[in-house]
Formats: sequence, C-alpha cells, structure tokens
Amino acid sequence: NNAAEAYRQLSRFAEAEAIYREALRYAELPGAAHEYLPAIYSNLGKLCTDQGRKDEAFEFYRDGVALHERLRLLEDRNFAAMLLNQGELLKDLGRLEEAEVVLLRALQVQRKVLPPGDPDLAIAAVDLVSLRAAQDELTDKEAERVWFELLRVLASAYRGRPHPMLAHALVRLGEALEKSRHYLQTEHAFQEALGMMEAVYGLGHPRTAGALETLGAFYHRHRRDEEALACLELAHRAGEQGGSPGELADILTRLAELLDIPGSRRLDEAEQLALRGVLLKEHEHGVASMATATPLSGLAVVLFHQERVRESEAVTRRCIAIMERDVEKNVELRTS
Repeated sequence: NNAAEAYRQLSRFAEAEAIYREALRYAELPGAAHEYLPAIYSNLGKLCTDQGRKDEAFEFYRDGVALHERLRLLEDRNFAAMLLNQGELLKDLGRLEEAEVVLLRALQVQRKVLPPGDPDLAIAAVDLVSLRAAQDELTDKEAERVWFELLRVLASAYRGRPHPMLAHALVRLGEALEKSRHYLQTEHAFQEALGMMEAVYGLGHPRTAGALETLGAFYHRHRRDEEALACLELAHRAGEQGGSPGELADILTRLAELLDIPGSRRLDEAEQLALRGVLLKEHEHGVASMATATPLSGLAVVLFHQERVRESEAVTRRCIAIMERDVEKNVELRTS
C-alpha cells in the first residue's frame, strides 16, 4: 500500500494501480485481514479520480463506505474522509442532492471524531459551500464566513505550512466565491492554492499544473489574457511531465481557446493543442463520452476561424450527437 501511494504521488498511475489491485486481491481472500480493505478502496478511488475515471472512483468509494458500515467503523476519521471524497465526486458528477446528503454526513462524523480547529473540518465546510454555490443557494454572508474560517484554520492548524489538501479546499472555495461575484477574494484563493502547491511540489511539477490551470482559467474568464497565457503555458509544461491525461487535456483545450483569435499567427498551434486535447479525452473516456464533447467543441471553433467550415461542421455534428446520447441516457436513468 505504501509503495503504491509513493507511485501515485509521482503520477506513475499504472504502477500504483497494479500494486493496489494486487493488495485488493489478497485483502479479499477468505480469512484475510479485512480491516485493510477500506484503505485500499479509498486509495483506488483517489487513483481513479487523479486520472479522471470518476465513475470507477465512485464505485470504489461506494464499496468502501459500505464496508465501513458493515464493519461498524462509523466513528472513524478514515470513514469521514471517504465520505468526503464520495461527496466531492458526486458533486463533480452533477448528482448534487446526493452529494449534499453525503457531505453533511461526512461533516457530522468529523465533528464527532476530530478536535476543534482540525483542518479537515474546514475542508468539509468548504465543499458544502461549493455545493450550495452549484445549487445557487450560496449567500454572500455564508461565503465570507467560510473564507475567513478557512484562513483562521490555515493560520492555526498548519502554522503557516502549505498542504495540498488545503490547496484543494482553497480552489473549491474560490469557485464558490466566484459564483457569488467576490472576484478579488476568488483571485486571492486561487493564488494561495497555487502558492501552496508550488511550495510543496515545485512550479514545474505535474501536481502543480491543476492550480496553474485554475488561475489561468480565472484570468481568461475575466479577459486578463496576458496573465492567463502565462499561467496556462506554465501549466502545459508542468502537465507534460507526467500528470493526469485528463487534466492535461483540459489545459490544452483551455490554451487552444486562448490562442484561437481570428487572424492570429498561432491558429495552427491552437488547432494542434485542441486536437491533442480531444485525443487524450478519447483515450481516457472513449469517443462517445461527454468528457470528449468540450474539447471537440473547442476544436470546431478553431477550424471555423481557419475558414475550414465543412470540417468544423463535421466536428460540431459529432459533438451534438454525443450530447444527445447523454441526454437520452439521463432520461432513461430517471425513468428507470
């Protein structure tokens, strides 16, 4: 388990997964020490999440939660962490009502087992605020309260030391604050998250690429294109060092969008970036996945700006077909 986690931290996902699955096979044997199973499920869930395999990650977290319940390990820090991961994943999958139930349960468990001021309490609160932002339920007052609570925890619990989990929480909080139009605080949160990841891993590390992409995307949304380009080019270089293919695809798609200006000398580069983003998503999720639709739509726009209308239309039709299949699938799930 420790060897696999070391490989995961180095973004050597295939090697980490092979070890985790071998550990899972032994832990599931009759008479084995089943107390190790929850940690293996949790680590496999994290590994799949790192690679954008969210459906698989959810299955591991679901099985891990069920195992905790079967073993009656319900007032346990690891159980709370698994619920938290499951809730975050449900939010990312758009299953917001389920996410809220799971995150509230995680917070209830944490309040029983964690001391006051523990940073994990702030992280759970941030996830709930982010969820309520996605549901259009976030008030300005609530956003400000959680922002200052997180700053207090950062100052006391970690004594100024950076930590990746707190960086993750800051990104979540920044997303919530941006939805509430607190743009200065949003920028501050994203910058703090990037600073933490840089301090822990270094600016050129693939694990820092996501924080660079988040800040660059924020600048792009607010038409600060020079700052956006600087962040996204750094993110691109860091992502090429071995990070998640899905995360690299997101960076490439965002960078292509930024370079895709009619008449620009970098249109050819934008096309290559957009195409590679599509190929990475197809390899990771499949050609008919909704995850592939976003880079496809970006590629269609780039082709249109190059006056390659027929190619653009073909890509657009493919993108629409994926979206229509996804809508049909969701309707079937709701009626079944």
